[in-house]
Amino acid sequence: MDANSICPVNGTPCRILSLLGRGKGGYSYLAEREGRQVVLKQIHHEPCDYYSFGNKIEAERHD
Repeated sequence: MDANSICPVNGTPCRILSLLGRGKGGYSYLAEREGRQVVLKQIHHEPCDYYSFGNKIEAERHD
């Protein structure tokens, strides 16, 4: 996703402001939703040789 991209989340548009970082399980973006800044996580399924993943969604919810 690029800056100023619009990404719908649960039917509400989020405007991407910047990439915050890339981790083992996904990307984190600073976004704006309904006038508030939020962190939007995009889960990826790229292989990682040094880490074994279970359920990434549940891990994110737990964290």
